[in-house]
Formats: sequence, C-alpha cells, structure tokens
Amino acid sequence: MNRFDRVTSILVYLQAKSVVTAQELATRFDVSERTIYRDIRSLENAGIPIGAETGVGYFLDKSYRLPPVVFTREEAASLLLGAKMIESRVDTAVRAEYMTALDKICAVMESEDQDYLTMMDDSIAVYKPETTETTSVQDRWLTECRTSLSRSQVITVLYESGFTQEATRRELEPIGLYHYSNHWHLIAWCRLRADYRDFRLDRIEMLTLQPEQFVRRDHSSLQEYLQRESNKELQEIVVTFSFEAARFAGEQRYNFGFIGERETQAGIEMTFVTPYLDYISVRDQISLALDNLEAVLAAADMTFANLTKLSIYATDVDDALKNFDVLEARLGPAGASPPMTLLGVTRLAIPGLQVEIEATAAD
Repeated sequence: MNRFDRVTSILVYLQAKSVVTAQELATRFDVSERTIYRDIRSLENAGIPIGAETGVGYFLDKSYRLPPVVFTREEAASLLLGAKMIESRVDTAVRAEYMTALDKICAVMESEDQDYLTMMDDSIAVYKPETTETTSVQDRWLTECRTSLSRSQVITVLYESGFTQEATRRELEPIGLYHYSNHWHLIAWCRLRADYRDFRLDRIEMLTLQPEQFVRRDHSSLQEYLQRESNKELQEIVVTFSFEAARFAGEQRYNFGFIGERETQAGIEMTFVTPYLDYISVRDQISLALDNLEAVLAAADMTFANLTKLSIYATDVDDALKNFDVLEARLGPAGASPPMTLLGVTRLAIPGLQVEIEATAAD
C-alpha cells in the first residue's frame, strides 16, 4: 500500500472507531509506530481535527465527518465472499442484517459493478453440511449475547454441561463471543464459579437479559482472555478407542489437539494435547487418579487393600461428592475402606485439575 492510500485508510479507520492507539494502527497497516506518527501529522497538517490523549489514543473531533465512501468492486466482492462464509455460522437474524447491509452497498454502485457482483454471487458457493441440528438451534442466542455485550448487561442462563448432562443456573458478565470447533462460544465471568468460563451457545437452554449492568473495565478483554488461554501449559491425554469407534473420529479429532495414534490389542490409542483439563469431568478425573494410584501400588507389590488413608482435594466439593460412587466401585471389591478426608481448595497445582488424591499405604 502506498503512503497516500495508507493515510486515507487511516482517516477512514479513525472515523470508524471512537479511539485508536498508534500500536493498533501500526498493526492494522503493517508499519512501524514511527510511520503512524508521521501519517497522523500529515493529516493534522491537512486540517483534519485529530485529538490525542496520552495513554488513550487518537480520535476524530465529533463535528468532523467524511462524506459517504463508495466501495470498489473488489471491496464489495470481498464482503460478498464473507457473506458466503458466514452463512452457516450465524443465526437467521444476523445473516439477514448482513445481507441487508450488502444490498445497501450494491445499491449505490455503478451498473457494471452490480453485474460483476451478480456474476460473483452465482459463481461462489460454500458447502453447508447437513447436520442433526439447524444453525438456528446451534447458535440461537447470538442476538441476545450481542445485546448483552453492547450494553454490559448481566445475563442469567440455564446451562447444560457437556459431560454431566446436568443443567445449572448461572449469572454471567459477558466479555466476548468466540467461534471455534464449528460452534459459537460465549466467554463470560461466571459469578457461580468466580472465574471466566466458556459457554457453548447450543448448550444454553434458557437465557434472560437482566436489567443489572456490570462495569466492563473490571474484566479482561476477550483478546486478553484468549492470549492467557493460549499461554496455558499443554497437558497430554491418551484415549483408547475401539477399532469401530476410531473410524468415526475422522478430521474432527484435530479440533481437540490430536497429535498421533498407535494400534494396540485393545484398539486405537490416540494422543491429544490440551490446556483444558477442565473439559475432563470430575468423574473421569477421579477414575484416572485411581488408575494412577493402582499402578503405583502395583509397582510396590500392593493393592487398594493396603491403603490406610485417603485425602481427596477438590475445587468443587459438591461435584466431588456426587461422584464418590466411583471410589466405592473401585475400592469395595478390593476390600478397602480406608479413612477418607475431603478438602475443598481454591485451585490445584495443574491448571484445569479439579480433583487430586493423596494416599497412604502400608504393607
């Protein structure tokens, strides 16, 4: 992009946003901040009323407005391509709003450019797989979530866990919407868990906008949250699938951190890496902890019957108690009934770990 085009684009960008930092402009136009300072100075010298506040950024005087900008046919074609891409990823209301905006753009274009867009519209298609759920069911709360985000409005949801299949009532302070693994997710501060949580929209059974508003600046931004999540330590998980089940894992496994597989007598052993151990249910974590404990005891020629004490640490005591039948099912057949202590903790050493078992055994 030449300097004239960049300076003009900076002016359009300033009008599109209330406040813009030099770093944001530098990233947007792939230049240094020093170059942005020179471009801003050029605009100021041309009489554009640009304000600046230290530590905040640049902004246009509210009284200054550019005349309507006409899109080039390439820009309009890019928007058309975007419409094709998002068609299967948003609900009916959002899709209609997007197409209405595109129609308004086309309405002020030259007739030959309109013909070009019509030809492009007929020549581009994006495959929409048939699924058991329609997009409106999968992501039906997009409009309400957008409203909450724009107004910093508290919402109440009835959310069904993907693991326990139990629905819990949550009060949330949303910070953003994030699309991955073919679903929209609401990222929000959960008052019940006193932490940020990820809520898949199609698992929300009920959503109500509350009149209460929260203070947005008290929370991380969506970008800060995503950066923090990407810096989490990866944990390795090994899952054994039957030969029949492994055939259906297909390309979907790559959405969950798949890195390799090997064939065993029991089936196909697949290895995944993930920072999200909390995606493994408390029940599964108790079972895995008992597997590890059993292996350690076996290496010392002992069994569960040799246990003399168990200390169980849980970030959610109620959830742990609901799954104590796993302990009974594993320890009972071995004739083990050691004294047990259940302790609630704020967090455990490994991020995402919800249960930890400490055992004492004697020969």
